[in-house]
Amino acid sequence: MTTKTGKRIFVTENGEVDIESVPAGVAAVADTGVAVKDLVYLADDSGTLKCFKADNTANAAEGFVKSLDGVNAVVAITPEKVALTSGIDLGRVIYLGTDGGITDTAPITSGTIVQKVGKVLDPDTVLFNLQTGRAIV
Repeated sequence: MTTKTGKRIFVTENGEVDIESVPAGVAAVADTGVAVKDLVYLADDSGTLKCFKADNTANAAEGFVKSLDGVNAVVAITPEKVALTSGIDLGRVIYLGTDGGITDTAPITSGTIVQKVGKVLDPDTVLFNLQTGRAIV
């Protein structure tokens, strides 16, 4: 199997993507205020790929910031376990919240984006697996 850029992705015997063969993420310039573990969307900013905080009132998430060195971010766009003290109960589905954050309550306010972004695996770990399909309440 290959990506749009021709890079190979390997699949296990069970038909699952071999995570070891998936790139670490997409390199982007972080907008002001973007931090590690924020949910972000990617956009072209005068020819530069830039990441901005996602928000359930305006822009759905396309990934989360895996690492940040100054303004240079690596944005994970594939499923990944993340050490994150969420304060959310084990097994709960998490949704895109506001200002790059998460919530365990699906938004119900008119005009907001409902986007599942993962699941709490234990009190300190979240599996980010962003849903591509999203609905606006």
